[in-house]
Amino acid sequence: MTTYEIHLDTVQNFSDYIYMLEHFSFRGMIRAGKCYMEPGDLISLFECALGDTFLLQINCGDRDELDALEEYLRQTGLLLEYRCIA
Repeated sequence: MTTYEIHLDTVQNFSDYIYMLEHFSFRGMIRAGKCYMEPGDLISLFECALGDTFLLQINCGDRDELDALEEYLRQTGLLLEYRCIA
């Protein structure tokens, strides 16, 4: 599992997040505060969020897809911090 700390504090970041959901195929969850949900459950995402920082936890078997997603997060500025969790 790979976890990315992302932030959605601007309209542009939110737009980039939506683009990511539409253009990358991955399985995982997102955590907002103490709530876990599907990455595309945007209404619940903002109902549970205490701030603008979220943990995007990805289970992806395709390393190329994961590398492309990570690069996208960096290029758009969505990525705050990167770490791998065993």
